[in-house]
Amino acid sequence: MVKGVDDVLVRLSRCCNPVPGDDILGFVTRGRGVSVHRADCPNAIELKKEPERIIDVSWEGTPSASSYQVEVYIEGIDRTNLLLDVTRVFSETGTNVLSCTTNTHRDGMVEMTLSVPGLRPGGDRPPHQEPRGSRRGFRRASHGAGQTLRKR
Repeated sequence: MVKGVDDVLVRLSRCCNPVPGDDILGFVTRGRGVSVHRADCPNAIELKKEPERIIDVSWEGTPSASSYQVEVYIEGIDRTNLLLDVTRVFSETGTNVLSCTTNTHRDGMVEMTLSVPGLRPGGDRPPHQEPRGSRRGFRRASHGAGQTLRKR
C-alpha cells in the first residue's frame, strides 16, 4: 500500500472511511505509522500543509465484495414504510444490507446508516438510486466534521 516501503503500520482514517477505488493519500503520523485519507477529505486538505509528511499510497490488488464495507447515510422526513422503501432500493439492485441503524428525532426527521458491501461481483458500486418521497439526503457516510451533504 505504501510505495517503496514494505514494513510500515498503515491504518485507514475513520474521518473519511477510504475504500478501494477512492483517490487516497498517506500521512506519516507521529508514532502511529501512515494514516490513509481520501484525497478530498477535509482533514487531508489540512494535512497537506505539512507536505514533508505526505507519502504516496495506493490500493493493493483487486477488491472483492467481501473485502470492505461502505456506510450509506440517509436523512429524511419520517413516514410509514420509509425503511421498507430504502431497503427495497438495495434489494432491487441485489445489494445485501449488512446492518442498519435508524434514529427518529422529535422534529420528525430520521437518520439512517446502512452498511453494504463495497463492491459486488463485476465491480458495480452500491446503488445510487434514491428512495422516492420525503427524502432530504443520501450519501456515503463520513465521520468527519462538515461532511453532511443535503439535497433539498
